[in-house]
Amino acid sequence: ARALLAAAEVPIAAPSANRFQGISPTTAAHVARSLGDEDLLILDGGPTSVGIESTVLDLCGPRPLLLRPGGLPLPALEAVLGPLERAEAIADGVARASPGMVDRHYAPGGTVHLLPMVALAELATEVPLPAPVGALLIHGAVPGRVEHVLHMPDDPGEYGRTLYAALHTLDELGCATILIEAVPDEPAWEAIADRLSRAAR
Repeated sequence: ARALLAAAEVPIAAPSANRFQGISPTTAAHVARSLGDEDLLILDGGPTSVGIESTVLDLCGPRPLLLRPGGLPLPALEAVLGPLERAEAIADGVARASPGMVDRHYAPGGTVHLLPMVALAELATEVPLPAPVGALLIHGAVPGRVEHVLHMPDDPGEYGRTLYAALHTLDELGCATILIEAVPDEPAWEAIADRLSRAAR
């Protein structure tokens, strides 16, 4: 990408390489799958090293405003800037200061249920769920009919790096229902929790 920018010698706009509100791509294959009906030239720089998108801050007010949590750990930011204000989610069709602020975003095609492990187990055994059913789990397994289970890392950095690839995999498998184990309610997991909550809306 840097070589392309240097060779172009003109500014290059860099919009998202995926459909609006869909799962963000982390590989060139994800881009091709999302935008496959377009006339594209894809520059393949390999898989992303962070996974989730950048952290976006508004520093124009009296206190720093977090528009979108991202790959930069928030405790590290707050150690430098002090406590951050959090921006509210914005409804569709309303102008927004940053990408990723609409209620539903980063979402796969199937219906996402984001719940603690006990609640996921109850849902999977007591409610008829449209099949096939996929799951992203950190701990254990979900009883009931779950055709595709992907085990996720218990480290927030690694989870963020692999999240979108895992969602793309479940999408490609045609999962009509996706069960996701809720992540810890801790500052280091805030960006992950943000992406999962928007995918589940």
